[in-house]
Amino acid sequence: VLEETTRSSLNHGGKEKFSYLISHVNVAHDAVTSIQKVLLPLSSIILLSLLLNHFVSTTSLSSSQIRELSSDYGINLGAQITLFLVIPALKFSLASEMPSTHYLNLTDGLFILATMVVAFNLVIAIGSLSLAVNGKIQQSCKLENYAELASPVFTGLSFFIILYLTAGTNGH
Repeated sequence: VLEETTRSSLNHGGKEKFSYLISHVNVAHDAVTSIQKVLLPLSSIILLSLLLNHFVSTTSLSSSQIRELSSDYGINLGAQITLFLVIPALKFSLASEMPSTHYLNLTDGLFILATMVVAFNLVIAIGSLSLAVNGKIQQSCKLENYAELASPVFTGLSFFIILYLTAGTNGH
């Protein structure tokens, strides 16, 4: 909305008048856009990482079966690396559309959360693969069993920490 306003000029003793326009801008936040561009992709990345960590494991396989699957053993590792690389690509693609702030906002926190979850699961996958390749099958299985519980707990705790850190942020 534009509003025309007239004032007296400071030149020539205020005898002359001049006008100027005042622009009123209503800024609306579209929650659907935020959900489509940030929340849905990041929550999908986190969920995929957790599911990969849970379902792509060797805990139910015997030693001989694991050796036979040596070429496919790194499926979890490769998928976690892919997810790890997708996060900065998504952040880069949304950079022009995201507000630039000097404080941690929820969007930044969600990107940090997704990176931490995928990194945690990636470290587990690397450790499990390393143990299995070095012939420590039982230790690899124990690590994967631990990760099936630790990964969701880590994700939940990290999410609540991110919410706590960003809840009081008001831009000051």
